[in-house]
Amino acid sequence: MVSIRHVLFSERDNLIELHPELLCQYPKFVTPYLADAIDYPADFPYVFYALEDGVVASYLNAFPDILFREKQQYRWAWNANLFTNPNFRGRGLAQKIIEHQLTEFAKRGFVWGGTFSSDPALRLYRKLGFKVVGAAARMCLLRNPAPFLRHHLSSRALVRFLSSTYWLGYRSAKLILFRQKSFKKNYSIEQIGFAALAKLLDEHPRQYGDRAHWSDDAALLRAKMNARNSDQIALVRDSSARPLLFFLWRVRDTAERPIKERYSGVSMFSVMEFGYLQAEASQDALIRAAIALFDETSADLLEIITSPPELENAARRHGFVALGSGMSFTFKAPKGHPLDHVKTAVADWDLTHYSGDGYSFE
Repeated sequence: MVSIRHVLFSERDNLIELHPELLCQYPKFVTPYLADAIDYPADFPYVFYALEDGVVASYLNAFPDILFREKQQYRWAWNANLFTNPNFRGRGLAQKIIEHQLTEFAKRGFVWGGTFSSDPALRLYRKLGFKVVGAAARMCLLRNPAPFLRHHLSSRALVRFLSSTYWLGYRSAKLILFRQKSFKKNYSIEQIGFAALAKLLDEHPRQYGDRAHWSDDAALLRAKMNARNSDQIALVRDSSARPLLFFLWRVRDTAERPIKERYSGVSMFSVMEFGYLQAEASQDALIRAAIALFDETSADLLEIITSPPELENAARRHGFVALGSGMSFTFKAPKGHPLDHVKTAVADWDLTHYSGDGYSFE
């Protein structure tokens, strides 16, 4: 007999009595995500799970956020970590958990959304009436093809030759076509800490244009950074020293999670989140600043996941190509909610790595 249960934020200090199986089998999972930075309502159900004969067969967690769209504010909940024990798959447990979750969120007026969903999950969401808005493009710029060539070629000499030839072409394009040398004449990049960023965001609120976005609280951004332990902040100024934009970035290796499950040893430079501090800040400046920092590292591949088409087009002009399925985005609003029948596209939403985490590369 399967029972579907949920854990309220107000129950977190009494889990040993109310949810002993979940606490025993997944002790780390019952810690609310970024609880020190997010204002969790007491009745917010942050864990959903299926219990069968004392075994947690499937689970899903969630955390609250605030959505801003067309000058309106809505209660939002993100999903995360949908998982079903292999011994219990094929029995519809994930669907039962999501249906239960939707019922609970509808009672509270939450719109429920998620990113980086697998194809099976997207099929399930469509079946349950979610808006599968599409995917934010994963734009990539390759500097060193060696890790990819080694997977297909056995000759080390050939790999070195092809990699060197590619690098010469990349360097020529950067100087001639992408005008990277002129970038340093008109802009400057500095690495700053979180306190400086928080002050900048207070003085120069982030510019979103017409795109929907979520909470812009500085403490939440810091908590996200702390959770990843490796994000750095770059600030771009114009020739008059005005702060134009910022972006968070990190470099990581794909040893544990190979690209497309076969390309390992690739060092990836990822732009995790960005923000424009002036209305006239250009997408071109962001792309060129990211390339400039990328070239100061030993990373092989630069990736930016973003929804604004203007930034995607700027990336293409600088040699980026779209790879993989990008970052999917889905949501479902309660019946009768203002967002229940809204027509929308990916370009209407502010999506970056921090809307998900950018770990998957399908």
